[in-house]
Amino acid sequence: MIELILSFTASIAIGYLLSRMSAFPVLRRLTDISTTIAIYLLLFFLGAQTGSNEDVLSNIASLGLDALLLALAGPVGSAFSA
Repeated sequence: MIELILSFTASIAIGYLLSRMSAFPVLRRLTDISTTIAIYLLLFFLGAQTGSNEDVLSNIASLGLDALLLALAGPVGSAFSA
């Protein structure tokens, strides 16, 4: 667990330091592109996993409109804010 916390802390520190350096505009653009691609891939695989779940698909009618709207709002909101 300590390795995970140290890894997150180091990643945040490196990201902060690189964001302050204007000497690496290519690195900043590459980071932006890779983050966007990672978000789209995560959303795709989340949708694929949910769509292949037989329990979810067989009970979609009983989940109700609220659950459907909530399930759609997360990915749509993430896609628009990415």
